[in-house]
Amino acid sequence: MQMINPIKMNNWDIKKFLIVISSIQIFVLSLIILNNYLSPLTAIRQIICFVYLLFVPGILILRILRLHDLDNIETILFTVGLSIVTLMLMGVLINVLYPFVGINTPFSTNYLVITISLLVIILGIMSYIFDKNYSKATFFNIKGIISNQSLLLLIFPFFSIFAAYLMNSYKINIGSIILIFSISLVPILVAFDKINEKYYYLTVYTTSISLLFFVSLISNYIVGGDIVVEYYYSNLVLQNGVWIYNPTINLGLNVNSMLSIVTLAPIIAKFTNLNLIWVFKIFYQLIYSLVPLGLYKLYKGQTNPKIAFFATFFFMATFSFYSEMIVLARQQIAELFFILMLIIICKKIKNINFSILFLLFSVGLITSHYGLSYFFILYLISFVMILYSLKLLQNKFPKKISLFEINIKKLFSNKITKNFALFFIISSFFWYIYTSNASIFYSIVHIGDNIISNIYSEFLNPDYAQGVEIIQSSLTPMYSITKYLHLISQFFITLGLFVYLFLRNRVIKLNFSGEYLVLALISFLILILSFTVPFFSGSMQTSRVYHITQFLLVPFFIIGFIMFYNIIRNLIKRSNEKIDMGKSNFSLKIVSIFMAIFLVFNSGLAYELSGEIGGSISLISFKSDYNFPVYNEFEFSGAEWINNKKSNGIIYSDNYRSSLFAMYGLKRALFSEKSETYFNAPNAYIFMGRWNVLNKQVLISSSKGLTKSYKEISTFNIINNKNKIYSNNGTEVYITSA
Repeated sequence: MQMINPIKMNNWDIKKFLIVISSIQIFVLSLIILNNYLSPLTAIRQIICFVYLLFVPGILILRILRLHDLDNIETILFTVGLSIVTLMLMGVLINVLYPFVGINTPFSTNYLVITISLLVIILGIMSYIFDKNYSKATFFNIKGIISNQSLLLLIFPFFSIFAAYLMNSYKINIGSIILIFSISLVPILVAFDKINEKYYYLTVYTTSISLLFFVSLISNYIVGGDIVVEYYYSNLVLQNGVWIYNPTINLGLNVNSMLSIVTLAPIIAKFTNLNLIWVFKIFYQLIYSLVPLGLYKLYKGQTNPKIAFFATFFFMATFSFYSEMIVLARQQIAELFFILMLIIICKKIKNINFSILFLLFSVGLITSHYGLSYFFILYLISFVMILYSLKLLQNKFPKKISLFEINIKKLFSNKITKNFALFFIISSFFWYIYTSNASIFYSIVHIGDNIISNIYSEFLNPDYAQGVEIIQSSLTPMYSITKYLHLISQFFITLGLFVYLFLRNRVIKLNFSGEYLVLALISFLILILSFTVPFFSGSMQTSRVYHITQFLLVPFFIIGFIMFYNIIRNLIKRSNEKIDMGKSNFSLKIVSIFMAIFLVFNSGLAYELSGEIGGSISLISFKSDYNFPVYNEFEFSGAEWINNKKSNGIIYSDNYRSSLFAMYGLKRALFSEKSETYFNAPNAYIFMGRWNVLNKQVLISSSKGLTKSYKEISTFNIINNKNKIYSNNGTEVYITSA
C-alpha cells in the first residue's frame, strides 16, 4: 500500500502543502480554544502542539530555502533545528518589541499563540512566493515499515516509561534491569544480522529515547544540579510573562543568557499547557534523542551502515549521554545544533544554502550553551589554521598532501572559511557581552589565565588536571572495570584515527571527507589537553569534554578494533591483505559483545547486580531515599515552605539538597566540618532532606585544586540545640538563634 511521505512535505505540490499546513494551524487553534473548556483534551493538546512547534515553522523554512535534496532523517533534523532557532529568536523579538506597544507580558499564552500563528502565515506566504513551482512528492510502502522487528523496537520506549513508573511508585528496579539487559543485546543482534539494515535508524532512535527516559523519568520532580537553575530562570519567565535579561539576576551559571532555557522552554510550556518540570523531563528528551539520529547519518556518510550503527550505539552507551546530559537542558539543545553543523559541513550542499544554514544553526548554538559555543570556536580556529597551513604547503609542493590525500585548496574554498569562523566568534562575543554583562567572556579569560599561569608548574598534576585524577582514581572494583573499559576504547580510537590517517590506502570502503578528518584530529587534541593541561576542562568537567569529543571520534573506535583484529590475523596468516571494512563481520561480533558489556557497566547495572553503591539512580534498589540530587514530595514541600516564608536568611543544607533551593533563587550555603560557619549565622535555616533524616547523615565536600572529595558526617552536631520549626515526616527544618 503506497502512501505519500508526510515527513518530506517540503517536496509536495505547493497548494497541497499549504492546505495541509493551514489545516494543522486551524486544528491547533481549535484544540487550544476547546481545551479551555474541556480538560480531557489537555493530553492531546500537549502532544499535537509540541509536534506543531517543532515541525511546522521548520518545514516552511525548508520550502523558503528550496531545500529538497534531503532524505527523511535530514528532513526531520533540519526541520526541528530550524523550528527551534526560529522559536528562540521569535521569543527575543517579542520580548524586545511588545513592551513598546503596551504588551508587558509577551510570554503569556494568548500572545504566544497569536504570534506563532502569524509567524506561520508569514512563512507560508513566503514559501509560496519562493517555491511555488516545485512538486516532487515521494511515497513509501506502509507494509515495508510495519513489521515484527519495527513493532518490537517500538516497545523499548514504552517499557522504559513503565520501568520508571515501577521505580517511582514502588522502588522496584526489575523493569530497569530488564530494559538495560535488552538494550545491551541490540548490538549483538545487529552484528548477527538479526535486525534488518533498513531499521537501523529506528533502532537508534528507540534506543536513544529509551536510555534518556530510563533516567529522566525517575522522580516526579527535577533531578540533578544545573537543571534546577535552568528551571529557575525558565520559571521566572513564566511567572513574569517576560524575559528579564538584566545580568544582575545571576545564580552563578550564566544561564539567563541562554535562549534554550529562557525562551524555548517557556514557549513550549505555555503553548502545550504542560508543567515546566515535564517539559524538561519529556519534551527536551524527545528533542535530544534526535542527536544520535544525526550522528548515525553523519557516520553513515563517512563509513558504512554497520560501522555507523556501532559508533552511534557506543556514543549512546556512554554514561554522559543519558546521565549528565539529563541535567543540562541547555546543552541538550546546543548539541542538536552542533550535530547539524557537522552534518552540513560534511554534506554536499549548495553554497547559498550552506551559508544560510550555517548562520542559523550558529545562532542556535551560540544562544543555547556558551560552553559548547566556545568549544566550537576552538574547532573553527584550529580548522582554519590547519587548512591554511596545508594550503601553504600545497602551494609550495603542488602534489596532494599525502597525509590526507585530499585537494586542500578545494576543501578550503568550499567549506569552513575564515569569514564563517569570524562570524561565529564575533556573534558569540556580542551575544554574551550583551546578555550577561560579559561575565561569560570573563570566565573564559579567567580559565585561560589559569591555564597559562599553571601549565608548567601543574602539568599532569591530578589536583588541577581532572583527567589525570580520573585515570589515577580507583574507588571500587566495578568503578575500576568501568574505567578500564573506557581506557580500552580510547586506545582503539587512537589506533583507528592514526592508522587510518597514515595507512588509509590499506583500508577499503571508507570515505571520510577531509573536513571530518581535520575535525576529528582537533577533537583528539582537545581530549588530550583536557586530560593533561591544568584547568583546561575544570570549568566544564572532563567528562563533558570527553562527551563532546566523542561526537567525531567514536567511529574510529570501531575502525581501530577492526584494524587491530585484521592486523593480528594477517600476522598469524603471514598475509598482506587490505582491510575491507565492508567485510568485517567476525570482528564486529566481538565489538558487539564489548559494547553490551560497556553498557552494562556504564548504566550502573553491573554495580546493582554486584551490590556496589554508585550505580544509576534508575537502578538503585534500596528502600530509603537516594543520596543523590533526586528530590521527592517531602523535600519539595519543605523547600516550598521555606520559600513562602520569604526570609532573607541563608539556607544551609548538604551538597545534594542545596541544589533544590536554586529553583527558587534562595540564598544557600553548604554544610562543612567547621560547624561554627552555620552555628553563628543569625536566623539561618538548616534543611534536612529525607535521606538526611532517615540516615542521620549529611554529605559534605572538600576541594584540593580542582579535585573534590565527598564524605558523610553525622547530623548530631548540626541540629543539636537547634529549634525545629518544620517537619513533614520526611523533611525537617531548623533555625538558628537571632
